Amino acid sequence: GSGFGAPRQRVEQPPFASRSREMDIGPGPQDTLGDGGFGGAPYEDSAGLPPRFDPGHPRDASPPPPVQFSPVGNQEQFGAPPRGMELPRDSGPPPMNEANPFDQPMGQGPPEADDADDWPAQETLKGVPESVIVELTKAPEELTVAVLKDAQPQINCFGEWLTRCLYAKAWNLRDAAIQKLALDADALASQHDPRELVAAFALVLKRAAGTEKIAQVFLTSQNLLHVLAPGFFSSSSIRRADLQPAIDNPLMPALVDKLGDANARCRDAVRDSLTALSRCPNVGPQFVAAFLLRPFKKNQKAPPRALVGRLSLLNDFVNSVGLMPANPNGMELEKVVPVAMNWFTTYGSAAEVRTAAVTLVGSCFARSDARRIEPFLSELRDAQKAVFREEFARVAGAQAPPARQAQPAQQQFQRAAPPPEPEEDGDEEFVCQFCGLRDESFTSEGLDLHYWKDCAMLTQCAQCQQVIEIMTLTEHQCEECEHRDHFRFDGRSNLAVYVGPDNPEPPVLPETFSATRCPLCRTAIDGGEAGWRKHVLQAGCPKNPRRPA
Repeated sequence: GSGFGAPRQRVEQPPFASRSREMDIGPGPQDTLGDGGFGGAPYEDSAGLPPRFDPGHPRDASPPPPVQFSPVGNQEQFGAPPRGMELPRDSGPPPMNEANPFDQPMGQGPPEADDADDWPAQETLKGVPESVIVELTKAPEELTVAVLKDAQPQINCFGEWLTRCLYAKAWNLRDAAIQKLALDADALASQHDPRELVAAFALVLKRAAGTEKIAQVFLTSQNLLHVLAPGFFSSSSIRRADLQPAIDNPLMPALVDKLGDANARCRDAVRDSLTALSRCPNVGPQFVAAFLLRPFKKNQKAPPRALVGRLSLLNDFVNSVGLMPANPNGMELEKVVPVAMNWFTTYGSAAEVRTAAVTLVGSCFARSDARRIEPFLSELRDAQKAVFREEFARVAGAQAPPARQAQPAQQQFQRAAPPPEPEEDGDEEFVCQFCGLRDESFTSEGLDLHYWKDCAMLTQCAQCQQVIEIMTLTEHQCEECEHRDHFRFDGRSNLAVYVGPDNPEPPVLPETFSATRCPLCRTAIDGGEAGWRKHVLQAGCPKNPRRPA
């Protein structure tokens, strides 16, 4: 009566459950199972609706099992949905107990737990002292995409867990990982491709020398280099053409710069490392000397101890391998002497630099003759020439006539050099070199912990967190701190003044720093090192957070 014909039979749509519920598909009203994408006659006025279960149909002889509904699962089991039908989707997040594989960092599997109890510390760091492992309270972070790209040789040779320790934020994880590499160096050399292993070790050494702020981790990396230089790096399985480019830049320049480090232990460790590399047949003294002879960068301050470190190491090379052409692997006089003369005249205001330069030129004189040396004196003032000629006369008088013998000259140079410090006896083994405290727990690891936390003569730079001597803090902040641009030198107080990162004026620094005022409490200090020990250890600096034992 409405003009639209008889009312149509309403076909009830089956209920759909969410992805987390099961749906039983059972028999429906008397619909004709048709062709709606499954074969047979079409639905009666029900186009676009899914088919109902029909126990009489051959396909549905037995009822289907309950299924977990999802768009992908239904399509796989029942084929594509009828045309025009849009399946419901669950737009909410997955349940919290379900892992989402798309949330993982690139190139990795499921995320590892951050709890130290869930990562294999004992297995990864096997052989490292137990006292070190028990201090590792947190698992290393996962490697970022950028690190993964660069650290692939390390992952291939050392494994992912150890590589994660090498890049961890916690310094004790980095330190333990490098200790593990030193222990396993020989075993790794027999298990991996030599070129890839060279690249992996070079990455560790470069990172420690270039960006490491913790002195203890740097010292551990130098111990690794002391193991590698006479061992793996000297093996016949490595070619010089593979090793030298791997340790060229930035490792060698960074090591040479460390010869001027404020930390005496770091300076000594680097000196030993460079000496070990010079004795390595795949590196050699000429390769190391090329970096020692490099001029300082423009506007780069050359602290006296950096100059003395370079000159004294070159002097060692001249005395050990001689000069060319007598020794094809020796030092080249035409490169060594001009550098020594230049530093003598440019930085000669420091007495220790003058002495080191004169000693080096004297060693070259002992290995050659006056005709090769005299031309380099032509541009010096008469007083400066007299200093060198006096050294030449002393060297010549110390040699047995008539022929110039290298051994007596070498012995004379050793006598002319500053007297070496007396070797420590067994009683001094457990003594702090800074505060003089003696403790039976001061093994190598115990001393490092003492330096890091307790030694009253040391302090931590507030800007770069490096632990250094209090008496050298001003020099460190003005010359060596990575945030040295944030300081300016106050000539009246002889202290570094923090001015912040927006300091518009370049710092004006003195030729030499005189440690005459405490940078912590600003008290004037007299008497050199003895005065500092009295101020810190006896009187007790009131601003020093570390108390003397």
